[in-house]
Amino acid sequence: NWLLSLIMDDYLYSGGAHGGTVRTGYTVDLKSGKTYALKDLFVPGTDYVTVLSEEVGKQIVEQELATLEPFTAIRPDQDFYLSGHSLVIYFQQYELMAYAYGFPEFRIPLSILQDVLVPEIAAIGQ
Repeated sequence: NWLLSLIMDDYLYSGGAHGGTVRTGYTVDLKSGKTYALKDLFVPGTDYVTVLSEEVGKQIVEQELATLEPFTAIRPDQDFYLSGHSLVIYFQQYELMAYAYGFPEFRIPLSILQDVLVPEIAAIGQ
C-alpha cells in the first residue's frame, strides 16, 4: 500500500479570548490518487458508525472524559486519520469537549476492525 495520512491545522484569530483552529485529515492512496472518506475504509454495507461509536464511547468512559453533552455516536463523515496500525477518530474543538481538551482523539487498533475493513486497509493492521 502507498497510503499517506496526515492532518493539517488552520488557525484563525478574529478577536476574543483565543483564536480557533480547524483540523482536517487527509488519507490518500499515492498510486491512484484516491482520497478516502471514513466510509471508504469499510466494506460496503458495514455499520461502521456503530462499531466506531461503541469504541469511542468505551474510551470516553475508561478515561473518565468530561464531554459537553452525553456522547451517543460519531458522525458518518467523522474526522479521522491513520497512524501506524490505528484508525484515529478525532473531534474538532468544542465538538465533544471543552476548548482546553484541544482535539480529542481516540485510537482504535486496526486489528480489532479486521472483519469490517476493506482489504487494502485491513492489510495495514496485520
